[in-house]
Amino acid sequence: MCPDHGCQTLPVPWAGPGSRYTLLFESFVISWLKISTTDAVRKQLRLSWNAVDNIMQRAVRRGLARRKAPQSARHLCVDEVAFKKGHQYVTVISDTQGQALELRDDRGVESLAGYLRNLGDRQVESIKTLSMDMNPAYISAARVHLPNAVEKIAFDHFHVAKMLCAVVDKTRQSEMKTIPLQARKSAHRSRYLWLYGRNKRHGRIAERLEAAQMVLPDTSRCWAMKELARELWSRRYDEQSRRLWLEWIAMAKDVGVPLLSSAARTLRKRLYGILNAMKYRVSNGNAESLNSKDTAAAYQIEGVQEQRTVQSGGDVPLRQIKHGLLSLPPCSGRPIKNTVLRGCSMAVEIKYVVIREGEEKNVFCPAKKRPTLTTKCSIWQRC
Repeated sequence: MCPDHGCQTLPVPWAGPGSRYTLLFESFVISWLKISTTDAVRKQLRLSWNAVDNIMQRAVRRGLARRKAPQSARHLCVDEVAFKKGHQYVTVISDTQGQALELRDDRGVESLAGYLRNLGDRQVESIKTLSMDMNPAYISAARVHLPNAVEKIAFDHFHVAKMLCAVVDKTRQSEMKTIPLQARKSAHRSRYLWLYGRNKRHGRIAERLEAAQMVLPDTSRCWAMKELARELWSRRYDEQSRRLWLEWIAMAKDVGVPLLSSAARTLRKRLYGILNAMKYRVSNGNAESLNSKDTAAAYQIEGVQEQRTVQSGGDVPLRQIKHGLLSLPPCSGRPIKNTVLRGCSMAVEIKYVVIREGEEKNVFCPAKKRPTLTTKCSIWQRC
């Protein structure tokens, strides 16, 4: 021990600070975390849960450190994703290319308002559209913190179509109780006939749908209004779009079906967002796809680790790996000779073979140019 400086801890180029594993091995663990659960990786590598989790956390922190915070885009999408069986929610803010820009707890006003407040003035002014569903909390946050929000908020086509399809289905269910018993069976089987598009309504499907329309007149009228709304949305935006939607709303109210009248009032209240979505041709499609990956990642998080708070600078859960926030540790790209590591080194030139206990397998080795017989003397073997 040095009498002047005592015991010193020196950094090494092949391991991160405070880590008990080399950067190459951490890269290997991260590559598995992208496609498997933490528990599965732990069992396969014979590591503890905390060891794998710490490797993941260091990777996420590296990825977040390389990003400019907060990030923004000209066309933003905001949507919520549920996990823990729908009892907890996370707000995902992304761009139209499907890249997550921010994750926030819950799905309330503060979830979106906190993100917009952290943006700079130039970033807020550069936002051209904000695509969302008709969540009142998101609408309130955007109206307060986004200048000219009425001209930028766009409601997704999917959620409008979902509302009108629900009107058709609920009307069918209530109307079935009023028709004769002998006609109820065919009416019950017509549930999915009302969802077919024009290009698929032919042959047997068209005949069954026509028969269902004769038995369920109220449902048929709601379905006709739904199809008319589909045509309005698909047409090119011009100065007549607002007038046509107002005419559709008036016609929907005149049909006399309570559920359709209620939907028409909702669409009249949110008409500005529908027109903005038609004008800029934006939707939440990529955000919905992103949230499906987010939900799958949430199921991969075991135990109390799923309840981590998503905060900038704090612990970040596994789901951020699925959105490009993960960063591999620096690596030279060359395999280290004579390396004795669990899982070997993570380099392009090295091939890995996963072998079950007691199994033998012939693997072609590109280095030796011949088949090599491998057995499971360790978890992974290098060619």
